[in-house]
Amino acid sequence: MKKKTVITEALLSNEHIYKTMIDELEDYSIILLDTKGHVKSWNKGAEKIKGYKAEEILGSHFSIFYLPEDRERHLPEKFLAQAKEKGKVVAEGWRLKKGGTPIWVNSVLNALYNANHHLIGFTKIIRDYTEKRKNDEQSQFLSNILRNIQDPIIATDTNFIITDWNQAATELLGWTAEEAIGHPTSEILRTYYPDRDKEEIRKSYLIKGFWKGEGIIHTKSGEARNALITASYLKEKEGTVIGTVILAKDITERKKSELSLEKLNNSLERKIKERTQEIFETNRRFQLLVENDYTITALLNENFETIYRSPSAAAILGWSDEDRMTISNEEITHPEDRDKQRLLMKEMLTNPGKPVSISFRSRHKDGHYLWIEGTGVNRLQDPGINAFVINMHDVTQHKKSEDAIKANEEKYRLLIERISDGFIALDKDFRYTYANKKIGEITGHSPESLVGKIVWDVFPEAIGSETYKAFHLALKEQKYIYNVDYYEQLSLWQENHIYPSPDGLSIFIRDISERKKAELVIKQLNESLEERVKQRTAELTTANKALESFSYMVSHDLQSPLRTLNGFINIILEKYSPAFDKDLKNLFGFIVNSGKRMNSIIDDLLKLAKFGGEQLNIANINMTELFQKVWENLNQNTDHKTQLEMTPLPDVEGDASMMEQVVINLLSNALKYSSKVNEPKIKVGYIASNGTPTFYVKDNGVGFSMEHYNKLFVAFQRLHSREDFEGTGIGLLLVKKVIENHGGNVWAESKVNEGATFYFTMPGVSMAPTLENAMLTP
Repeated sequence: MKKKTVITEALLSNEHIYKTMIDELEDYSIILLDTKGHVKSWNKGAEKIKGYKAEEILGSHFSIFYLPEDRERHLPEKFLAQAKEKGKVVAEGWRLKKGGTPIWVNSVLNALYNANHHLIGFTKIIRDYTEKRKNDEQSQFLSNILRNIQDPIIATDTNFIITDWNQAATELLGWTAEEAIGHPTSEILRTYYPDRDKEEIRKSYLIKGFWKGEGIIHTKSGEARNALITASYLKEKEGTVIGTVILAKDITERKKSELSLEKLNNSLERKIKERTQEIFETNRRFQLLVENDYTITALLNENFETIYRSPSAAAILGWSDEDRMTISNEEITHPEDRDKQRLLMKEMLTNPGKPVSISFRSRHKDGHYLWIEGTGVNRLQDPGINAFVINMHDVTQHKKSEDAIKANEEKYRLLIERISDGFIALDKDFRYTYANKKIGEITGHSPESLVGKIVWDVFPEAIGSETYKAFHLALKEQKYIYNVDYYEQLSLWQENHIYPSPDGLSIFIRDISERKKAELVIKQLNESLEERVKQRTAELTTANKALESFSYMVSHDLQSPLRTLNGFINIILEKYSPAFDKDLKNLFGFIVNSGKRMNSIIDDLLKLAKFGGEQLNIANINMTELFQKVWENLNQNTDHKTQLEMTPLPDVEGDASMMEQVVINLLSNALKYSSKVNEPKIKVGYIASNGTPTFYVKDNGVGFSMEHYNKLFVAFQRLHSREDFEGTGIGLLLVKKVIENHGGNVWAESKVNEGATFYFTMPGVSMAPTLENAMLTP
């Protein structure tokens, strides 16, 4: 039984209230019709939606709102009949407002009956859905576009947690949408940027709202894939950032071998249909993806005129949509590329559904040209698209890199031609792929005649030689090999530097025949000199031993009379000094000091003779403990306020007693020559250089002029007067002799009144890998 809308007396009694409410509604058109369909009432909503004022429309038949073709089909009358039969009719369609403007409306037509169930009229409630219709069409339009995008598309929230994951991403990376969604991109993609700092990329993205570049992403199984990555802000209509949309174009194969572009595009076309099927759950997401992508997506009509271009086109090319309305595609194409572009257009036109590779230069608004690459597909016959679908990327930097590589290849080829060594390149079958001019000079074969031939066919006598073995070993084990070989047929000694790669060998060949001849002459000379060297060495050894014995004897024999002399002088001073006048006291004081100085000189000569003639008793020496022990002994014998700063030192291998004398002499000198400054300070440390430490002792004393450096390590040579600083002038010579006996070296640096630094090296050093052995600079 049909449901009727009955007007009761109670309802009629409130007619004024309801009429007032209905009249004030602006979003709904509520119209009362008589039983024939003539307008009896007209509220504000009807005036807003239809455009007519009440006095303009009351009494008119409601068919005035229908399209002419609908009136010809008597659609208004049919709706009245259906409402009368069923009680209500709901419909959507194009209707007319005042002036003939079409609008898309949703309408509900209700039949009205009185208490006696007699038809008294109709109510027609109308809502304007024109904007909704446009939005639905736009969403469908954008969905069709996205179905032709060829790469994985991933969406995240503002914390880079994955919120959407399309089928293409699953195919490339192995993760299903269920596995990826809810996880951070760092965990799923594990992106690595070989040539860029990740923090710099993040900052650039946050500032600009997009980033494009190459990186390495990883599949679920851990396989590394090269990708061209585009990341853009994902925004609401009002501009609020809600996340990030990421496009990752797999360029692994292009990186490896630049596979056939035709095969690549066929594969991409297949993926266009598969990868955008389930990108997002709502049409709004499709729209946001297109509007925030940094890949140029465009639709062209059958005349190749632009009917749609993604917002990224303006960001990349500089031309706004308004600009493009006044300039054609051909006008902004580089003049040299226009013929090629016409051929591409023809190919797309005659091959519907087939992806066509696009590559040309397009003029930026500011005047420079960009290289654009991508694919175009003729979808004129596809419902909902009816256009050429163009998907392009800015590859200007990639093109510049290719040009730079070509320029470098030419530069290196010229360099190889100019070097003095021969150079050849062989493939995996040992076939010449390149030979420079020097090879022609060495072998007598022109470089052109060698290319394409197997090296063992040209030089069969070399089969089984050391060079033959080295070539095979380098290629097999993929390691650099150096060898020297003699090729009798060419009377050639050759030095080979062999560099392998998976594709073959690169070999630098040097003719060392003259050097080998010189080595033979030198060998013969050495053999003749060897006996003479042995004889001279024996003579020198005998002379040195005699000299050392003489030095020791002289020094030892001087000590006995000197001790006697000093003893008698002390007796005289003890018994008779009270009777001495001033001059006599000064004279005896001078004699005592001279005796002490002579005794010091004799002691130093004895040490010099001893250390020059003794065999080294090599053992491990803890240099830190040695310096500390000597310093404590010096503190016991002197009254000074000198500050010592010392870092832990590495151990050495050497003669402990000799090295103790070195430390005593260096620290004593530093104490002596810094004693007259206000805050004397000595630093002891080492400098690590190429794994070998250089020890140093630095003071802040009077220093010396480097003009007199040649006197520093010479016996009895002094750089300061005896009145200012006492000493024999032998201590530094003793240091030099001990260090050189250990195979090391000693030197000094100084400036007057700025202190002096003495350095020495030791060959036997064990560098313990501890934090304490830090490098210090004096």
